Amino acid sequence: NLFIPNPDLGPEESDTWEIGAGVDFDGIFFADDAFTAKASYYNSKVDNLIGLDVNTPLGCFFTPATAPPGLPPFLIASMPCGTGEAFGNTSQNVNIANAEIEGVEVEFAYDAEYFYTRGNVTSIDGVDVDTGEFLEGVLTPNTLFIDTGLQWAPWGLRGGVRMTFADDFTEVNDLGEERAGFIFGDIYAMWEPPIAALEGVRVDLGIDNVADTDFEIVNAGVSQPGRNFKLAVSWSRGF
Repeated sequence: NLFIPNPDLGPEESDTWEIGAGVDFDGIFFADDAFTAKASYYNSKVDNLIGLDVNTPLGCFFTPATAPPGLPPFLIASMPCGTGEAFGNTSQNVNIANAEIEGVEVEFAYDAEYFYTRGNVTSIDGVDVDTGEFLEGVLTPNTLFIDTGLQWAPWGLRGGVRMTFADDFTEVNDLGEERAGFIFGDIYAMWEPPIAALEGVRVDLGIDNVADTDFEIVNAGVSQPGRNFKLAVSWSRGF
């Protein structure tokens, strides 16, 4: 994909208002547990919004596994794909004269002696007011993220699961740019030895995308399967 400069790009200006509320509770189920949550809604009127105009030929990144149902393999193989303007693969920052963006954000957290959970929900919408088209390069699917697990402070142990749930993304101007929803999860464990001689030592273990889910976060024609195994040992000390 060739990124094309735009010497006529102007600065964007916006007027935004936001409203929100939060709650904070202690001692709900146990004497030392706590729950917090906050939610907000925002709306922005933007002049000269800097968006991204991405052009990718239909089928450029298709494989037999990712192509639309019913598309013959020989047709997929015949679709040319290469770098730059010759093949139509370009990206350019452009101004959108009159745009409106609105969204909702929710955050929550619960913490107790042996258990914790935290997460957030995000939703964003945006249109070009003059044309009614969706704002390409700005919008994302509705997403729920949850991080939950067990902890044992006397031993310096924590282990849990992170889950991401994304809705189908249909706020597109070209039906070929729609993306399917996805769910993927990570597992992790952390140990900080409660031993004076090992003060500052931390060991982290984890597996990202445990189920080897094939998903696509942004409209780049690139899927993201694969597991990532992680091991990290660190030591830090203040002076």
